[in-house]
Amino acid sequence: MAYRKLPIAIPLVLIFSVIGIVVMRAVHFIGIETLFHLMLGTYHRPVIQEKVLLFLDINNSTDLAERLGPVRTQSLLGKFLFDVSRPITDSGGDIYLYKGDGLIALWAWSEAIRADKILSAVDAIFVAVGDEQANYRQQFGVVPDFRIGVHGGDVVVSEQGDTKRAIGIYGSTINISARMEEAAKAHGVACVISGDVAKALSRRNDGLLPIGYEKIRGIFEEIPIFEYRVAGAAAPVPSDNGLVSEVPRSIWRRAVG
Repeated sequence: MAYRKLPIAIPLVLIFSVIGIVVMRAVHFIGIETLFHLMLGTYHRPVIQEKVLLFLDINNSTDLAERLGPVRTQSLLGKFLFDVSRPITDSGGDIYLYKGDGLIALWAWSEAIRADKILSAVDAIFVAVGDEQANYRQQFGVVPDFRIGVHGGDVVVSEQGDTKRAIGIYGSTINISARMEEAAKAHGVACVISGDVAKALSRRNDGLLPIGYEKIRGIFEEIPIFEYRVAGAAAPVPSDNGLVSEVPRSIWRRAVG
């Protein structure tokens, strides 16, 4: 009797297996939270939410590509983005977008500010890359040098696209966040945080140093900006060629909250 049911059972098992694989791949590519909101239509109509955004970019990636060549550069970028993504998701953040030689991550404002999680995430990113220095040198001969910009505020979250749906975020908060990352490059520091985020943190005097004001196109008032000295000023200082020189292992310790 059991053997007679096999012709029916086997196709059903195969069908459910294929469906499971498709769902797993969809979750892998767009994220379980994005898939959940798309299925429920959470952002079918635009919704205003308060977010903290983190922009991360490798310094002087063009010089890096000339040194390593396109294939090895892409391999380095793949490893780098893999290494820095885990600290973000472990601290409650989401990867919004991988963009060339960097990424954009976001947190709900309350989640990022609670227990200064955004600072812990920045610390952990530098620790993760620091822990992999030997592997980077062995595989590529260099260690990637990068910068981070952080800002937060209201954004509009909405579905976008037609044949390929996605969830997009819009608003001046994104532009300001991008400017924070550019300010880190301009000031030669590892991480810049806007005044709006800095004043909401409890560790205001622990590694946060005022470095001036940033003029944002389209915004009348200049925005105060702060350098965040990762792990007690232990973050690698951006170099002219986008690479990090030998860094003592001790300086990669996590900052004490």
